[in-house]
Amino acid sequence: FSPTNFTGKQSAYVDTACWDSLVHHGFDAEGNAVTKSLWALKVQVRLMPGCPLVPLHSDLLFIIDELDKSYNRSVRLVQHMRKVQQASAEPERFWEEYERARRERYFEFPLLERYLTCKQHAHSLVFVYVLRNLLLLLFLAATCLYLIFLHLNIFFQDEFSCSIKTGLLQAEPHIPPLIPCKLVFFSIFQLISLSVGSVYILLVPVVIYNA
Repeated sequence: FSPTNFTGKQSAYVDTACWDSLVHHGFDAEGNAVTKSLWALKVQVRLMPGCPLVPLHSDLLFIIDELDKSYNRSVRLVQHMRKVQQASAEPERFWEEYERARRERYFEFPLLERYLTCKQHAHSLVFVYVLRNLLLLLFLAATCLYLIFLHLNIFFQDEFSCSIKTGLLQAEPHIPPLIPCKLVFFSIFQLISLSVGSVYILLVPVVIYNA
């Protein structure tokens, strides 16, 4: 909470300056002012779009799409041949349709076969998939370590200090250098923190299994 002598606009500015900057101001054991950046929590979100996920997704989507098209084409052909067999009294016509379907390779996957043949000696798909999972595991481990470090500092502390002497307020003499802030619903924050930590820990064996 901002000081009680602040107006509504000043309190709103305090909230914006404290939470949007993601910077925590405090003091070390010797009483010196220290600043801790919380942007490390955003590293995983910032770096994951740059991971080789898009090429892998495109390749897998193409394979699935071609298999789906070939399967649907085969089903329609079998239904057509079944209708021909039921409607015609000549069994030779059915076998002619069957032989024509085999010549046209309706039951095969020519485009998908050529694509997989091109990828046969290229291990890019496997390499990209393994690299993605290794990077994901690395980011999960780094995030877990940072969350442990962060929560050891603030898990049992619901108050922190924030500096708002920026911009137009930098020259204001009545503005203190640090504003005391307090976390509301701190028990809920602790519960959410434990839940997030549990989810990250449970994701580690999943990533290892997929890799």
